[in-house]
Amino acid sequence: MKERQLVLSAEVLSINENPHPDYINLELVVISNKRNLNGIKFTESFMERAVNTIVGMPLQVDKKELERGNYDSLTHKYDGMALNTDSIGTFTNSSIEEIDDVKVIVAVARVWKRYPKTIEAIMELHNAGLLRASVEATVTDFEDISETEYDAFDGRIFAHTIVSNPAETRASSRLLVAEAFNHDLEQIEEERQMDKELQTLQEKVEKLTGEITSLNEKLNKESEEKADLTKTISEKEEKINEMAEEIIQLSEKLKSEEETYLETEKELASVKEELSTYKEAELEVKRAELKAVAEKHLGEELSEEVLTAIAELREKDVKVAIAEALMAKETETITSEDVVIASEEEKVNNDNIFEL
Repeated sequence: MKERQLVLSAEVLSINENPHPDYINLELVVISNKRNLNGIKFTESFMERAVNTIVGMPLQVDKKELERGNYDSLTHKYDGMALNTDSIGTFTNSSIEEIDDVKVIVAVARVWKRYPKTIEAIMELHNAGLLRASVEATVTDFEDISETEYDAFDGRIFAHTIVSNPAETRASSRLLVAEAFNHDLEQIEEERQMDKELQTLQEKVEKLTGEITSLNEKLNKESEEKADLTKTISEKEEKINEMAEEIIQLSEKLKSEEETYLETEKELASVKEELSTYKEAELEVKRAELKAVAEKHLGEELSEEVLTAIAELREKDVKVAIAEALMAKETETITSEDVVIASEEEKVNNDNIFEL
């Protein structure tokens, strides 16, 4: 069985604000048997069947847009699969009446006062003459009259929705019928396109966000590496400064030690000089003593060899010379004594001879 889904506009006839503390009554025209601008004519058989399907059905609206005051953005919120509006009330009565020789279905809906902002917005639209409601219906039996027109024989009405702009503008002030959902479809298409563009933008934003995140991570990594390098450089500079300080201290210490060394060397040179002078004097004394000993034994006229030995303090050589001189002298003495003895013996012998 073929079905046709319809969205039609309806006129709000009246609002009774205070029938009850919990709700207000909203009276509106649902459909008529007059062919509308969309080429649809609801027959009396359709109206007789549909009128019994209205009681208990919800009154819908895009509550968020309504309460925000976005009255030009009130649609059925059709996403291609479902109508996504909010329920703000329910229909309690419906009947077929005749207005200006046209049969219409008039229905009364109770709008709940639990949503005070919704009630305020509905009253504002009503007082401005802008309150409109679209009917959501299903046609299950119809006959095509032409390519653009058909008669509806059977079906049901399953929801009413408060919208911004009804499509059919030729209806009387009290009878506003036949809004098919051309306007909504255009808005839906626009919304889809906007959603698509928004999704594309979101994807670009996500991509850019990812790139920015990646760049931030790279920058953070480079910053960390830079911080590490800066820390390393600082540590090395600190170490260099410490080493420079140590070098300065060592230089000062070396300079001080060098000065001390020079002072010590100077003192040592002085000591050496004094020692040399003292030693030379001591040697001269020894030479004098050695010479005195030599002169004592060898006489004042000393040989060149003995004088050289004295000058060089070759005490041993001097002693040898003295010993040799003494031995020579002793030998000479002994020889003289032998001569004297021999002379005396010869004299004795001569005497003996004389005696004989």
